Amino acid sequence: MVERFNKKVLERLQSIATRYEDIGEELADPEVLGDQEKYKRLNQESARLADVVAEYTTMQRLEQEIAEAQAMVAESEDEEWRTVALQESEALLVQLQQS
Repeated sequence: MVERFNKKVLERLQSIATRYEDIGEELADPEVLGDQEKYKRLNQESARLADVVAEYTTMQRLEQEIAEAQAMVAESEDEEWRTVALQESEALLVQLQQS
């Protein structure tokens, strides 16, 4: 990911995303399904993390799309195509800043 974000923040977001995935796996475990208290606690934690993970996933997707558009700008020999890719890159940067 481009250095637009603090490394510690990105590490924390990745940690949250990993925890969210782990919770999903735990919720599918038959033993957890049999323990209503644990199931309820995990379900609540999952709900608390869902919005953060969704935003992080969006941020990752936008970063990838920006990198691809910038690569097209750098690699294309066609001026019109470079202009389109540059406009796309700029639009994605705005979208990323708003998320």
